[in-house]
Amino acid sequence: MKKVLRSLYALFLLLSLAACGQEPTPKSALTVFSAEFSGVYRSLSVGGRLTAGRAGLMELSFTSPDTLEGLTIGKRGGAVLLGRGSLLCTADEGYLPQDSLPELIGGCLREASSALPDENGEIVARLGGGEYIVRVGEDGIISSLEGEGLKITFREVKTE
Repeated sequence: MKKVLRSLYALFLLLSLAACGQEPTPKSALTVFSAEFSGVYRSLSVGGRLTAGRAGLMELSFTSPDTLEGLTIGKRGGAVLLGRGSLLCTADEGYLPQDSLPELIGGCLREASSALPDENGEIVARLGGGEYIVRVGEDGIISSLEGEGLKITFREVKTE
């Protein structure tokens, strides 16, 4: 009986030591956050604040360029909210083109929420016939989105 217990104990130690050499499992992307963003959408330099919530809730508030300053685009439960100052309009999100900035950011976040980053910390989001790279840090924080006509960098990221 003692030999069996010693053998099991030795096997347990061997297996636990073997697991030490394995690479850590990549952390999934944190898709509920708020952050400052800047970058290029098509050929337009954009900047502002993104707040991404659960169940696809999202709000983009633009600070640049001057023509978009003060514009807010929100997505809530299939509705798009457009606001500027005291003016607020709503529409069905089906009216947004698939390659619009809110749809691309929302699509990248949706894809990132259901995939693990590769060894380079990247998730490939396939949206509307294009491929977009979502870069994720070791802490799970999304640092940038990049693809055809889109290059967005996040900073001052705050997660829940």
